[in-house]
Amino acid sequence: MRIFKFLGVFLIVTGLVYLVVFGLNFNVFKTVFINQEALAEGSEWVEKTYSLAGMADFIAEHPDLVSVVMLSSDPDSPHNLRYQPGTPRAMGATGHFIILLAYAEAIESGVLSSEIMIDIAELDKYQVPGHEPNRHQESIRLLTQKGQAIDGKAPIDAIVELMVTRNHQPSADFIFHTLGQEAISTTAKKWIGAGAEAPLPWSTFYTTATLVMPDYDTDITPETRSAFKQQAQIVYNQLDAQTFSIKELLPDDRKNGVKYTFFEEKSIYRLLPQVIPDSMAHAMLKLYKDDDTSADVRRIVLDHMRWPMQNTEILRDFNDVGAIYDSRIAVSSGVSFGESAYTGETFASVTFFDQLPVGFWMHMSSNLINQDFQLRLKFDPAMFERTSETLAKSQTQMN
Repeated sequence: MRIFKFLGVFLIVTGLVYLVVFGLNFNVFKTVFINQEALAEGSEWVEKTYSLAGMADFIAEHPDLVSVVMLSSDPDSPHNLRYQPGTPRAMGATGHFIILLAYAEAIESGVLSSEIMIDIAELDKYQVPGHEPNRHQESIRLLTQKGQAIDGKAPIDAIVELMVTRNHQPSADFIFHTLGQEAISTTAKKWIGAGAEAPLPWSTFYTTATLVMPDYDTDITPETRSAFKQQAQIVYNQLDAQTFSIKELLPDDRKNGVKYTFFEEKSIYRLLPQVIPDSMAHAMLKLYKDDDTSADVRRIVLDHMRWPMQNTEILRDFNDVGAIYDSRIAVSSGVSFGESAYTGETFASVTFFDQLPVGFWMHMSSNLINQDFQLRLKFDPAMFERTSETLAKSQTQMN
């Protein structure tokens, strides 16, 4: 009798272990299995770049993939750095900087009030099926945990906070549609330049990319980008008018989850709106230091970007610091400002890592290397000198 009890318990435990290992984690196993080649891409650089000095070497050897611009408030400062400043790069969530500027201008002009209460369920309209569902749910719960949600509603300023601090795409899309495409485009041209592309709502981009999926080895030509923009405009209009939902626009085999291989996802990000790094860095510096900039617009934008100051360790190195970061397959970027606690010098900077080897991007993303790199350049003179010298040599070799 005891042997039967033992076997029964053994089989139950074995079944539970099997369920945990192979059932609950099957999706993880499947993801790794079908992306083996992508995960190995760039792996030769992983060990070399645990130090930020190694990152300078990677950047120097990959000018086609990286732009770094750091501008001091003093134009004659030796700490200005421009590496591939005029190369168009995937905007990604650095476009939230433009949306944030447009939001601040709408508050200043009285078009919006930061205290308008928003039905939190409205954000669900912009959630792409299967795309970061955990981040979405965690972001919604955070509104309640912080006491910002009352009876299913939250002030619009709290939604903006999610956009900036958590890179929450449904929040960004909600703000975009609330402000309107024309207002966002006007702000982009005002701050970034007359020929600047405006950011696209994530739901519009992802839905359009699913409909016109480019092959991984297909070149992205100006004609390809133009056709994509035309299709994206149709999708945007349909979502904005709520003629169709995201799910209704997606192909039947994608309605319950838009899942790409890592190489496919890397490929579609070539179609993201682009920005000139130097232009975005100058916009950041202008906002931070230009006396002609509206005080209200400056306050609203900078206060939202100052979320890194909640980390007390950062306050050892900075008197003031703020940032908006992005990280998605093969793309890692950021726009930031900071005042060094050691020198009092003020900087605005952008970094764009675009179309990175997937395995190397995984390494960068998991270790927050882009964020650390961008911040260290502002307060660590030795780091700056090492990076500046390495990239200067790279520029000379290219010329």
